[in-house]
Amino acid sequence: MLVITSNLRATFGESAKLGQLLCQNAFKVHRNEHDTLTYVVHRKIINPSEFFIYEQYRDREAFEPSHLTTTPYYKEAQLILPHLLRDNAETTQYEILDVNQYGNTSKLMG
Repeated sequence: MLVITSNLRATFGESAKLGQLLCQNAFKVHRNEHDTLTYVVHRKIINPSEFFIYEQYRDREAFEPSHLTTTPYYKEAQLILPHLLRDNAETTQYEILDVNQYGNTSKLMG
């Protein structure tokens, strides 16, 4: 499985608008992107201008970066985001390790 995480920080006074935009996109992803297993928007408790997005896909093929430029709601968000973000989003890709593959051994590989 593929996991994508993003950290975003709103410009001063724009955290409510950024939160709304991120939640609207999450709603549209859930309705339209059936290969997206999880898409969750989080807001930092101690600093509500900071957001964290967690996305999970079945595999790399299920996440097609081309949808970022072809999906209407992503295209719209790309026009608005630069005005709401303090700096560029920090995005990272992870793979989920199979606990069954490693969990049944008592020795560490090495």
